[in-house]
Amino acid sequence: MEKYFLGSNTRSGFKGYYEETTGEIGRVYLLKGGAGTGKSSLIKKVMKQGVERGFDCEAWHCSGDPNSLDGVYISALDVAVIDATSPHAVEPKIPSVKDDIINLLQCVSKDKIKGYRSVIEKLANSKKECYSNGYEHLNIAFCHMAQNLRAVSSSMNTSLIILKAREFAMDLLSELKCLNDDKIEGSQGVKPADDLGEMSRDSGVRGRVVKRFFRAITPDGIVVYDDHLKGKTIWHIRGEVVSVDLFLRTAIDIVKESVKGVNEGLVIFSNPLDASLIDGFIIGDIVVTGYLGSSDGAMVYDLRWYEGDFDKYALSRAKTKMKDEIDIAVDYFAKARGVHLGIERYYISAMDFDRVNEMTDRLIDEIFELKALE
Repeated sequence: MEKYFLGSNTRSGFKGYYEETTGEIGRVYLLKGGAGTGKSSLIKKVMKQGVERGFDCEAWHCSGDPNSLDGVYISALDVAVIDATSPHAVEPKIPSVKDDIINLLQCVSKDKIKGYRSVIEKLANSKKECYSNGYEHLNIAFCHMAQNLRAVSSSMNTSLIILKAREFAMDLLSELKCLNDDKIEGSQGVKPADDLGEMSRDSGVRGRVVKRFFRAITPDGIVVYDDHLKGKTIWHIRGEVVSVDLFLRTAIDIVKESVKGVNEGLVIFSNPLDASLIDGFIIGDIVVTGYLGSSDGAMVYDLRWYEGDFDKYALSRAKTKMKDEIDIAVDYFAKARGVHLGIERYYISAMDFDRVNEMTDRLIDEIFELKALE
């Protein structure tokens, strides 16, 4: 099961790929409701059913609280259930035909909740202020990163890095083509699976280019989800942020033009501090990343030979200052989560969770039983 973030707290505020992601999925269920209305629990129940039925699911975690889910994607069915409320509000593209709204606010007792209006408004303003303060410090953190970007950019051999990235991408595509040819040859005479649960996870994503975060800035710090990368071929592009970004961007430009030709989906990872920078990408069973987390046995492509001569002491000092500012931002996000939990308590006291469970059961029946009959 893949675990990703669809959004992160960045130097520009919250940045997410909810709208563009849901736009490419065949069937989307949009959950509407405030804090404590049961959106994450509903998503977890759908995912649990998917896993138990043998489907590969992609879990989308929440950068506001990594223990919560913002969505789940069941690739073999090309179906997603997603939290479509602020700060990642999503509206239906083709209502009823492609997208359905599930309004959990129907399960809130207005008589019970209206008495808490003033305190909820106060808490909501406090939460907003915490996030604003956190984003200010992330912006300061980026100023220190920008110092590094300028220093390395002025000394690195740009044309040589681009050339090496193009060569790397062409070798990668050649390897993918050989792997796909082997798969096709090895599958000759194999009886197709009767069970939808045995369908390939790529049936809903082949030929697509999608964006994700595999690490995000959260109340728990920078959280990384890379356990599912184990067992894949991993390339670690070693170097400073600006050289790695140039290398990855150049390689992606070549690879994404051939996604359909190699019959694979391309997942592009954004940098959590500045989403305009690239952390890496996955195509097929090959991972290419400038950030190496817990995955062992990675092959290394070293760009440091092409980065030239720059002030490494100043760069190290700027990195320390950047980390300090991120830590301050994380403290503010942790405070925001605490306030959010306070808001949740008021809504939980006014919720009819029996009704929520009924809605969840109907949704699960619709996703799995009715879809399986098509």
